[in-house]
Amino acid sequence: MAYKQAGTLREALDSFDTEAIRLFGRHFGQMTATRKHDRIAKILKFLEGDGLKYAIDHLDELSRKALAQAVYDRKGYFDEQIFRARYGSVPERGWFDGDPDSLLNLFIIQEH
Repeated sequence: MAYKQAGTLREALDSFDTEAIRLFGRHFGQMTATRKHDRIAKILKFLEGDGLKYAIDHLDELSRKALAQAVYDRKGYFDEQIFRARYGSVPERGWFDGDPDSLLNLFIIQEH
């Protein structure tokens, strides 16, 4: 399965449901906002500056390799089949693997 690169992070976050945004927010400190739009704004603000480094640093090694594959792909895609062939498995991605707030989902967005 290939994952398409989203236009912007805001667009990608808007595609997630409110519960997923709430779970993502747990990575970025106390989330006092209650509206989805406000939570997305807080996540985006956090990712400015050192927040992006924090998010990448908290990915496991396999997830970092997946991110690198997507970043260096000419079309910005993450291809699970190619990744699995190269590394023997794919990182846990959340909704399919029981970890809906995986930070990797902030970087590699599956089209709904």
